[in-house]
Amino acid sequence: MGVPKAPAPCHGDPKGSYLALNTVDSEPKVYFEPISTRLNLSVLITAYVHRLSTEGEFNGEIRATGVEFSHGGKAEVHVVRADREVIISAGTLKSPEILELSGIGRPDVLSKIGVPVKIALPGVGDNVQEHQYLSLSFELKDAMKTYDDLFNPIEAARHVEP
Repeated sequence: MGVPKAPAPCHGDPKGSYLALNTVDSEPKVYFEPISTRLNLSVLITAYVHRLSTEGEFNGEIRATGVEFSHGGKAEVHVVRADREVIISAGTLKSPEILELSGIGRPDVLSKIGVPVKIALPGVGDNVQEHQYLSLSFELKDAMKTYDDLFNPIEAARHVEP
């Protein structure tokens, strides 16, 4: 669109385009820390999932048995097997991608990328989009009061009841 990227949107220079960081609670604190000591849990960073490993591909039903992935930027593909279940939790954009690369999704989309259809599931990957938000920044005369004053910790403290 021709809008320059903001150099430091969260640190005082929000002029330009940027992805807004929004969280209610820190995911590691809420989800990971309580289970981080489980003996049956291993966490790999810099791991890239290629597809699900599956078996029993007949009558439109398959069973996910594991995950194929590469690690640390290397080309070697590793496979981990699951005894009970495989949970895909790769976010809004990557979860549908993993399903599609595993053969689960719209047949017309899968055939275009050369992936054999294991389960025709039309909803996978449809309507995936970023939420658009537009904010305008502008400068006012010094006499005008805005919320910008509240970014100053001293000024913000004046507005908090003791």
